[in-house]
Amino acid sequence: MSSTVIRDVALVRYRADRYRTGHPRAADTLLVIEVADTSVESDRQRKIPLDARAGIPEAWLVNLPEDGIDIHREPTAGAYTTLRTAGGLEPQFSDPRRNRMVRSSGPRPPSLTSAGRAPGYPWQRHRRRRALASGSRTG
Repeated sequence: MSSTVIRDVALVRYRADRYRTGHPRAADTLLVIEVADTSVESDRQRKIPLDARAGIPEAWLVNLPEDGIDIHREPTAGAYTTLRTAGGLEPQFSDPRRNRMVRSSGPRPPSLTSAGRAPGYPWQRHRRRRALASGSRTG
């Protein structure tokens, strides 16, 4: 059985060999992110203390049931000394009509077509008109 704990996301230091010669170690790790749905308490009691003991500068626990993030920082003597909780997560999506991010408490944006474009947006209709005028076809 391996003692390696798998993380959902890890931000590691740049290395010229891009870790081809070996996996990142705790000293290479700047931030770990654990996303938890049913394992929040287990991750909080088991994985976060392991990160602190390893000296990882920052660990986030994304708590899906409570729509929050526990941000652990400053490991000292095997424990994180700073805890900040960010809450009230809301889904976000990109609004191509205004080229900005929009918070959404309502319905999700329209699904993308197989070509990766949302049907019906004005910018897509403009592309279609321009393509038709030039004699080419788009999806």
